[in-house]
Amino acid sequence: MQSYARPLALFTILGMFALMVGSGCGREAATGTANPYYRQGLNLRQNDQMEEAAEAFRKCLRASPGTTQAHFQLATLYQDHLSQPVKALYHYTAFLERQSDNPTDAAVARQSIERIQRTLFEQWMEKYRDELPEQAIIREQDRQIRSLRQARQALIGQTRDLIAEIRLKDQQIKQLQEN
Repeated sequence: MQSYARPLALFTILGMFALMVGSGCGREAATGTANPYYRQGLNLRQNDQMEEAAEAFRKCLRASPGTTQAHFQLATLYQDHLSQPVKALYHYTAFLERQSDNPTDAAVARQSIERIQRTLFEQWMEKYRDELPEQAIIREQDRQIRSLRQARQALIGQTRDLIAEIRLKDQQIKQLQEN
């Protein structure tokens, strides 16, 4: 009986270890901002290696999807350094959906979303303005308004001239009446 006790105890310990690892026990140090990919991303960003930092933060999210700060870091990288506003919008939104304890970053995320949306809309309008039928109507109305303003200015000038002529005629009449 003693010959089975040692392997059984070893098997039991190995089984318990497998259960702990499988259920997540012992993984806390590798999740969230403690994730080594997250720390690597911060270091790479600090060293101005933006593409590599983005890749590290993406790996962090694959390993620890609940790392909200990785979304925030990716969003700011995409917005400020990598010129990918749509990806920045995605990660700011993901950050806000999952974020609960960082009001400062949440405010930055909301402001950034508004700014990116406004910029994208303006770029879209600039790109497609000639293709929008409403724009053609607005341009024609603007042209008509400019034309009417010019005509109004011309009429105002003519009215001033007529008033000046009437005053001159009134003075001439007064002079003739006095003589």
